[in-house]
Amino acid sequence: MQKGISNSVPDPMVTLNSVRALANNSLTTRPTVTIIGAGVAGLSAAYELLRLGAKVTLLEADPSHIGGRVRTLRESDKLYAELGAMRIPTEHHLTRHYIREMGLKMRHFVQENDKTFAMIRGQKVPRNEAGFEQLKQHFALTERELKMSADNMWEIAITEVLNSLSGDEQRALYDGTLRSDKLKALDEMSLKDAFIAAGLSLDALEYVSAIYGVSTLMHTSLSEHLREELERVWFDGFDEVVGGTDLLPRKLFEKIQHKVQFKAGARVVAIDSQANGVAVTYQLRDRSRHTLRSDFAICTLPFGVLGKIDFNQSINPGKSRAFAQVNYDSATKVLVRTKNRFWELNEGIYGGSTIYDVGLGHTWFPADNASNKDPQVSRSPSYLLASYTWGQHARRVDTLNNFELKEFIFTELKKVHPYIERDDIVSVLRWSWTNHTHSAGAYAFFNPRDHQDFYALMTQPEQRLCFAGEHCSMYHSWIQGALISALEAVQYISEKA
Repeated sequence: MQKGISNSVPDPMVTLNSVRALANNSLTTRPTVTIIGAGVAGLSAAYELLRLGAKVTLLEADPSHIGGRVRTLRESDKLYAELGAMRIPTEHHLTRHYIREMGLKMRHFVQENDKTFAMIRGQKVPRNEAGFEQLKQHFALTERELKMSADNMWEIAITEVLNSLSGDEQRALYDGTLRSDKLKALDEMSLKDAFIAAGLSLDALEYVSAIYGVSTLMHTSLSEHLREELERVWFDGFDEVVGGTDLLPRKLFEKIQHKVQFKAGARVVAIDSQANGVAVTYQLRDRSRHTLRSDFAICTLPFGVLGKIDFNQSINPGKSRAFAQVNYDSATKVLVRTKNRFWELNEGIYGGSTIYDVGLGHTWFPADNASNKDPQVSRSPSYLLASYTWGQHARRVDTLNNFELKEFIFTELKKVHPYIERDDIVSVLRWSWTNHTHSAGAYAFFNPRDHQDFYALMTQPEQRLCFAGEHCSMYHSWIQGALISALEAVQYISEKA
């Protein structure tokens, strides 16, 4: 594997520097801009546009939340848990820049911990190389595969494919349009196709995908995984925002709230983009409708929500097809409030996750006590991310009623922590991003051909209407995707104003 992040990856800081350089001259006019959605993309776009002298109105459908898919369940400053974004990759320098600029601090997010476990094919083993070696006897692996580690299998299926590309070809993985036949062919392959093309058996495929936690992503595009490999997302570690990830959108909002017109509970129902401006119609909670006209608009809503908006035939019909067909993954988190941190007190687990091939998906242990290992913290009430599931697995968890969910969580946790009792779990809370009315999905994650069929079209502005959000970037599912897409929208407006 590559030792450091490749210079084939576009540097989002270049875009930030270009936008910030515009502030030296400001805009020649003061354009009016309507921003739809107060998630990270909308808030950061407003922040940057205000620096350029624009007049901004910010519409948010949720009457009680800003931050979009950054959502922290907060009981107090010390007792909280993440329902949405929860970690920042080391190489996501743009996200880290905004975190620092907002005066926030980060600490190490414990991604790997050999005191955690893997529950695969009904076998509980330590989540380390020795444990993974034990699992092999439960899979019908070939003689060749028995000599390989899960990392070896991943390398021949994914890393060797990436390394076979030239630097120009690697950079082209981020282009709006894929032009080479080689890249088009890779984009048409799924992650499963890549394993099969590498000569690995179906049992080997299940073995490595269970260990890597990508079983529900087997149908997704190989090009998505090549980009994450190139960026070393899963190899170079993560940090988390001290005090909760929602502090980032909250601090952004504090910077802009007295300089923008902010309308909470304003659900956009229609958008009409014309050559001379954009008309945005929104509905308030009293069902009254209002139309706001501005020089430009930036729409940051997820595609699952955009399909409910009437664009008055003012956008390319192909965009509507993209809204309907681009793959949005499901994700569900189940938090349990516990009397104490039994995993720290009994097993010395400070951060990291236990992985299940079925059952809970991932159980993530809080990492805030990993450095100090304070016994008082361990004995105090806590939130545990008992279950984090994606894709089809998440949708199946969503089908459980509340009673079934509590039984399911307790039964699965007890398989790994046999000493726990029912009263160790005080309450259970589920958050389904698929079922949430303002998101209708967790994040974009391309299926085969989504890139070449839709990406250039879905990110292209429609006259004076721009689109932003992680789905309008190549950093799908990450905060950085929301930020870079917002900067690109600001750049476009500055050029046209």
